[in-house]
Amino acid sequence: MSFDFSSPTAASLRARGGIKWNAYPPEVQPMWVAEMDFPTAEVITETLREAIGREMFGYVNTSQPELAAALAEFCRQRYDWAFDPAAVRVLPEVIRGVELAIDAFSAPGSAVVLPVPAYMPFSELIGVMGRRIIEVPMLRQGERWQLDLEALEEAFRQGAGSLILTNPHNPLGKTFDAAELTEIAKIVDRHQGRVVSDEIHAPLVYQGRHIPYASLSETAAAHSVTLMSTSKAWNLPGLCCAQAIVHTEADRVRWDAIPEVRKHLVSPLGVVASETAYRAGSPWLNALVQQLAANRDYLFNALQEVAGLRAFAPQATYLAWLDFREHRLAQLAESPASYLLREAKLATVDGRACGEIGANHVRLNFGTTSELLHQAVDSLKAVL
Repeated sequence: MSFDFSSPTAASLRARGGIKWNAYPPEVQPMWVAEMDFPTAEVITETLREAIGREMFGYVNTSQPELAAALAEFCRQRYDWAFDPAAVRVLPEVIRGVELAIDAFSAPGSAVVLPVPAYMPFSELIGVMGRRIIEVPMLRQGERWQLDLEALEEAFRQGAGSLILTNPHNPLGKTFDAAELTEIAKIVDRHQGRVVSDEIHAPLVYQGRHIPYASLSETAAAHSVTLMSTSKAWNLPGLCCAQAIVHTEADRVRWDAIPEVRKHLVSPLGVVASETAYRAGSPWLNALVQQLAANRDYLFNALQEVAGLRAFAPQATYLAWLDFREHRLAQLAESPASYLLREAKLATVDGRACGEIGANHVRLNFGTTSELLHQAVDSLKAVL
């Protein structure tokens, strides 16, 4: 079975009307926001056409048993993780789930542990919630990344109530193995903390199998909430549908007590698209991961030729974290991201948006067609 990962052009992508291709002038190639450029899986567009024909445009209940069952079966097959579909709650987006979980399951006003560099909106969200952030760095160990466990322990000693764990990690593209997750769980359990596990990129692991945090043990499940969505792997962010897996009956009671106004506005089209993705979207997904792996390898092979630029190929996601600290761009008054926008006409994410630890780094999205990626790499190399 073959799938189309090559037909979109810059013009057709701008015509979609999305922010990715329309936030910058036409001469700029966007490689910033975490959204892919490939055509939607046909099995999903067929489902959406049918749903539109039935005029499925009304409000939906946040309890969706069929979607919950589809997610549970997908996780069983892809991650060897079994859980009760009754644990699933539907909400508009993962970032909403992070907010609700911190609010519901940690002490009011308690600090939130945030591994850095971090997904950009988390810092703003925690601040809006009136919570203090305790940053814990991701440490480079050879060509791998490791969460600083001593700093994590100290953060909980200082009174942190929860940890936002992004697995696979954004922006680093790191996958956490069972040993790492087990150590994290021990620390959290010692301090009676909570984990909000953002696993939105879980289907996009290149080698091996994603390990859900809650799959480690009953203890890990009991102190965590798992957040998932089809928005990254099947490129459906505008359809506003995510899933929270709330693992204990006591937590489900607390979750269900959250006012409905904070959980509603799930898209009915998002519900049917997500159910289809989980039930019938794996062939497309598997081909996508192969395409992304080829893109990753092409990009990182090319970057090896750039003196002073350090970058490790991600284990998951379509995001590259580029380190310019030993490159001449680090000596400029402007950031590498600003320089690339001006000189290469490439829009990327300034690493400082992921925390001060990200200074002189860039997050770059390689989830695009081979032709557009080759153009971007040529533009990069020409100015580096």
